[in-house]
Amino acid sequence: MIGYKKSSIAIVCVLGVWSLWSPYWCIEFFPEDDGIYLEEGWNLVGWYQGYDVMASDLAGNITGCISLSMWDQVAQSYWAYFVGGPSSFDFVVSQGMGLFVEVSEPGYWGGT
Repeated sequence: MIGYKKSSIAIVCVLGVWSLWSPYWCIEFFPEDDGIYLEEGWNLVGWYQGYDVMASDLAGNITGCISLSMWDQVAQSYWAYFVGGPSSFDFVVSQGMGLFVEVSEPGYWGGT
């Protein structure tokens, strides 16, 4: 695109769609009707629901989930929850939060 500054672009999750936006234009990428496809290994997803959920509960709704990780900008480090790991590693997932999800097999996640 001609005439835009690279630094003015951000990728955000807004109500379940990934949006690439600047103050002047917006492109949205909608997930499939039957969920978001996850590849085996690491995936980046956004929590778009209007309620909070614990990482352990979210992991239980993702087939083959091994772990969930989030970036803590205050501590400047990652929080990681491992399925079957200590409950002290569990954390709250809030609307708009981006998460790295590690899965052992490809499949669809329904978004809840």
